[in-house]
Amino acid sequence: MSTVLRRSWSRRARLPLALGGLAVLLACSSGGSRRGGDGASPEVKSPYPKVTSTTRVSYRARLPDGSMPTLESENVGEKVIAGRSFPRTKLSEPGGAGGASFEAWVDLRGDTLELGGAELILPPDALPTFSGYAAVTAIAPPKVSLSPPVGEPQSVSMPAQGVFDDPGATPEPVTVTGSFTLDERDVGVRTPAGLLSGCSRYVITTVLPRVTGAGVPVDAEAYYHPRLGLVHADLLSPLLGTSLSFQGSKDVSELGGGLYSVQGVSVLGGDGATRFAIDTYDVAQDLDADKNTHAKMLLEVRWTDDEQAKGSEQPPVTEEFGTVMGNYPSRLVESPVSYFFPEERGFKHWIGFVDQAAKNEPGDGTSYHVSVRASDAGMNPVRVAARIVYRRLEPGTP
Repeated sequence: MSTVLRRSWSRRARLPLALGGLAVLLACSSGGSRRGGDGASPEVKSPYPKVTSTTRVSYRARLPDGSMPTLESENVGEKVIAGRSFPRTKLSEPGGAGGASFEAWVDLRGDTLELGGAELILPPDALPTFSGYAAVTAIAPPKVSLSPPVGEPQSVSMPAQGVFDDPGATPEPVTVTGSFTLDERDVGVRTPAGLLSGCSRYVITTVLPRVTGAGVPVDAEAYYHPRLGLVHADLLSPLLGTSLSFQGSKDVSELGGGLYSVQGVSVLGGDGATRFAIDTYDVAQDLDADKNTHAKMLLEVRWTDDEQAKGSEQPPVTEEFGTVMGNYPSRLVESPVSYFFPEERGFKHWIGFVDQAAKNEPGDGTSYHVSVRASDAGMNPVRVAARIVYRRLEPGTP
């Protein structure tokens, strides 16, 4: 491997490493309830549901060389640790590009985070101090509170079994140590999805045995949104100038009584994506939405730029609410408040709402969707957020 290529791998591969440390301490993408829709309400105009263990999150990273790759986190199953199951949340480039990944085994219930362990995979020779594989599994998973007193450092120590160099290697005893401090509450942070308010800011230090080198800490600060989860992180050492920032997510919430919610957030424009959509079909790849029960569909659009979002210029997007057979009439209406993010103040949101069924379609099942198209990829970026609350047919319904 050439020196130039090795440096490139090193920079790109260290990103999951560094942010992996954050994921262990702050549940980078793991949520609370197991597909229960923590905080989700049958009222579609309620605040955006809280991140869960099934939420798929997209982040924009920034590396010291100036590159800005996209990283995605998603649930890839469960792992049994000390007799109970932990969600497996994997952070990597889309499609596994780059060959680096970080998998965190953490469980967040309310404000209590239980640490089960993690696995790190890097390309060969990516780091001079690291062979390319490490996994640590807690012997007795420790629990930490994400709501400690402001300004008081919280120590974390996790005795574990470590596997290094090769997944089939013999486990050996290790201890992962670190500390975190809740530095501020109710602060805002700028992300590709705009200014996100109501966050908690943490300062974090952790040591990853046999990865960063003897005694080399990972120091970072992170911003945690009460519903979106980790929305921004800056690496302070090593590799100052490395960051991770929220740009979108999708999830499904089971609300009880046969009701479900599909929701998503994304950024359009800014030379990026030009289309966003959520669809009830994606829940189980089936036309299983009850056509005889009204689906409630809500869409919010706003400029990501603070000053532009304060004005009355409507973002140049085209919205669509519909089913497999057709679309419902709709239009976006200016609103000084957000239903999904009520903590946001002083910005104009453009809102579309449809409350419809599809009783004239054949059969009992259909699918409902909300989609948005940008005028062009080069337009100033806008944030779109949408949610569909609907009744799902029982399995086996014709």
